[in-house]
Amino acid sequence: MNRGVLGIATLLAGLMCVTASLAHAQQAQPREMWVGGSPPSNEGSDRVIVGVEGAVMFPFTDPLLAEYYPGGTISLATQFSVTKFLMPLLRVRGGALSAQQNEAAYLLTASAGLRFRPRGIAHPEEPSRASCVWAEIDASIAALNGEVHPAYEIAIGFDFIVDDIDFGPVVRFVHVIGEQAPYEQTYLLTGGLEILFNDAR
Repeated sequence: MNRGVLGIATLLAGLMCVTASLAHAQQAQPREMWVGGSPPSNEGSDRVIVGVEGAVMFPFTDPLLAEYYPGGTISLATQFSVTKFLMPLLRVRGGALSAQQNEAAYLLTASAGLRFRPRGIAHPEEPSRASCVWAEIDASIAALNGEVHPAYEIAIGFDFIVDDIDFGPVVRFVHVIGEQAPYEQTYLLTGGLEILFNDAR
């Protein structure tokens, strides 16, 4: 477990350093570099975007696959608008798998991660910091049936702008790194809907 936590923490620290460097470089760019009008607006750079995600959660490896039916999960997240294409975030999640015979399996996670949004690079003039396609990686501490393990999540999604909110589909892969049988390696897949509030317009 210690090696897993250390590896995830090192990866996350590196990604945070890259984000901070890119944000500093973006803010330091002179206005003269933008030809043909005003430079892209930094309005919304201090926004905190709040997200809610609800999804169906599927086990897809043994022993969970043989012991549990699909269940559900819900998460709350805050995204920090450091740049228009990379956003650090914090997330908490709760979920459960329905048992085929015995008790349900419960999952709780606390995560820190980064969301990459390519449209922020292609269209820096747009105020939105959450719309269109995105990819995300999170480093997590997970409690699976009361046992604490390191974990990580990888996700991809697409958010549409509808009035004052952004919403869209998201697919997420969750890997809980255990040490003892029967949950040495637990793999989960979620598919659902994300709703974001407080994006810039």
